[in-house]
Amino acid sequence: MPLLEEHQRQFCEKRHMRGRILLSVEGINGTLSAANEEVMEEYIRMMNTFHLTTTISSSLPSSSSSSCETTTVNTTTTEKKRTKGKGLFRNIEYKKSKSSLHQREPFPDLKISLVSEIVSTGHTVHVNEIQSHSATHLSPTQFHNILQQHHPSSSHNKNNNGEEEEKKELVLIDVRNTFEHAIGHFLHPTNNKPAINPNTTTFSSFDSTFCAANASSLANKTVLMYCTGGIRCEKASVMLKRRGVEDVYQLSGGIHEYVQQFGDGGFFKGKNFVFDQRVALSPSSASASSTTTTQHINKDEEDEEESKKKNTIVGKCIECSTPYDTISGSILCTVCRDLILLCKSCQQSLLEYHCTRHSTWKHCYYTFLESFDIPTLQQQYVKLQTLLQKYVPPKEHKNVRKTLRKQMYKVKVRLEQLENGIVNVDVNAKRRCRTCRQSVDICDGLCWGFWRHSSSSSSSPLSLVQNITGDDESSCSKKSKCNHDIDTNQVSTNISGATTASVILQVNVGDRIQPGPHWNEHRLGPKQQQQQQPSSSSSQAPLKQGTVIQLKTWGSGGDEYDCVSVLWDDDDKIPKKDNVTTTRAQIYRWGVLIQDGTRVYDLEHC
Repeated sequence: MPLLEEHQRQFCEKRHMRGRILLSVEGINGTLSAANEEVMEEYIRMMNTFHLTTTISSSLPSSSSSSCETTTVNTTTTEKKRTKGKGLFRNIEYKKSKSSLHQREPFPDLKISLVSEIVSTGHTVHVNEIQSHSATHLSPTQFHNILQQHHPSSSHNKNNNGEEEEKKELVLIDVRNTFEHAIGHFLHPTNNKPAINPNTTTFSSFDSTFCAANASSLANKTVLMYCTGGIRCEKASVMLKRRGVEDVYQLSGGIHEYVQQFGDGGFFKGKNFVFDQRVALSPSSASASSTTTTQHINKDEEDEEESKKKNTIVGKCIECSTPYDTISGSILCTVCRDLILLCKSCQQSLLEYHCTRHSTWKHCYYTFLESFDIPTLQQQYVKLQTLLQKYVPPKEHKNVRKTLRKQMYKVKVRLEQLENGIVNVDVNAKRRCRTCRQSVDICDGLCWGFWRHSSSSSSSPLSLVQNITGDDESSCSKKSKCNHDIDTNQVSTNISGATTASVILQVNVGDRIQPGPHWNEHRLGPKQQQQQQPSSSSSQAPLKQGTVIQLKTWGSGGDEYDCVSVLWDDDDKIPKKDNVTTTRAQIYRWGVLIQDGTRVYDLEHC
């Protein structure tokens, strides 16, 4: 796999290509952009003729890297996924779209990642199950025809005698993220209501939450599911069919292919979220017969009004329900960092933002505490305690309770600092972005996830860099399990703004590590080794030690390896089914930037 990664990176860099690619034993998935169609066709030819031995051996010696222009003409974006075929990369399904000269480059750089799964399910769905349990694939025309047949005005609803023909109830399921569903979705032909939004927090929870709760009610119905490009449906359909739902169909090629064929004349309404800097495309702009026009993160008022005139806005502000569908990387939930829809008026009236799932937390959970006085923080602490008591039994709400307890500790430390005169209340503190921690008047919204460039500032010029972390349709649907809260002893220092960041200390897979300078025992547990027998000696137990097994990025907003996955020497093995055991790896910060520009290290080298 590393050789495949290197081959892809060298080929793309040499041709100034940008984008996101995921490589796995399951296959390949991603999106690429090139300056013109000839370059993209050259990439496709390379993939079609790829041979694992001869292609890699002949290409790897000629290494090169280059810069990419900040603007491109007629940029072609190609999405690809692995399908069956005789060769390693034969019979891949390619989807193409074009962006024009005035648009933002779809990607700021190139990122290639080696992952265990193309679509993360926590390894609950094996790739071999797709062939035996996946849904029946429908072309955009077939998908459209089924929807058309269930429309009340359709002649297909009557038999030859003019009587109403009895059909199975039709169910439409959108397996994408909530924020994707919010700005655009299919409408049910019978009642004109949006497709079902499973409201899953991660794609891997689709089975344990939505399927587990709804499989019995869907068993005797016809289920149509869809996603952006079709890749997520491959595993979502397996999850549903394993629970006894047999009549399941999926849209081949996803929304992308459907809107290219039907444009505004189809059942999809609103905008299709795309995993690049074009952000979202309307059906008319995505159709094959028109020139692509896109919605940018920072639209001026004139462009926004024009968008309202031309396109149907199905999204709504989560606070005031005003029609709104502009997504920005700086408008996200302060708790879970999910993107949300929040109109400009509500953005100005709120100190921090909360998604619908965390709406009850909006008066007590804040990332930035510098503007609150002692009475306000005391009220927050009491409300957090009340919330904690609601999440019972504890075993079923372990992660939520952990998040609330960490916030309570954070508030408590801040209170102690204020009472002891260590810090002061900053009543003029500016609202800051949850991702980059810059003030909202500086942040341009390009700091979140796949929009973020590899350089430290999102406003820096675009350039091609060698970085192999990626976010695209599949990886964006999974959440990093890293803790997103900085240490409370770092909260109160140098809160006026970010400074130039120091260089991250080098770390590699296989390095030996131990608890470091920013280890917080309340958050991370004891730093000493577990003792089999109580020691009679008064000396403290030695620090526990472990091995770095993977380099990672901090949540969805990171672009450099600033986290490490660690396997501790004294970790017990966890029993799994079929007598197979595994070990628990944990993730820690290694050079994560906090708001004053300093690096935070939970660990250090032994």
